[in-house]
Amino acid sequence: MATKRIPLIGLEAAIQTKTPEMIREMADELEQRMYDNVSLEDHTLKELNLLGNPYGKKHPQEIHNPAYLVHTQHSPSSGNKIGSDLIDALRVNIVNQYRIQVGFDESIAPHVRDVYWGTTKATGMRGRDFIEGSFQEVQEEFKEIGENGLKEIVEKGAIGGTPEFR
Repeated sequence: MATKRIPLIGLEAAIQTKTPEMIREMADELEQRMYDNVSLEDHTLKELNLLGNPYGKKHPQEIHNPAYLVHTQHSPSSGNKIGSDLIDALRVNIVNQYRIQVGFDESIAPHVRDVYWGTTKATGMRGRDFIEGSFQEVQEEFKEIGENGLKEIVEKGAIGGTPEFR
């Protein structure tokens, strides 16, 4: 004998509504943390040079904790912000209601590849994985967003009810 299944219409509607909201909130949280982590202004380019290239492989220095933080630097000769376009290159895309993509657009800031992965020369620059570092920093916020979202889904789903079985 076949059993008749009845959809939980209220729960389904709550999931379809709240899940994209949760993903958007998580994406916004991660994006803000990444921006914060690549926009330090506590050292100028001149000060970093006086420190002896602290991000170099030859004589690395841990001038920040965590080590993946990145400076927004100003070039005195050109007047351009060297690191600010890195912020413009960051990308957090919501692919669908269940998936976020995080990365950067090298066409906007070609040097972001070197900052992120480092350079291959022995005297080159160490990489700083500010994406993974930022993601690890927001884990508690993600858990809170998820817990609150699931609680809201269950509460709204219960309000929507299920049609009477006939």
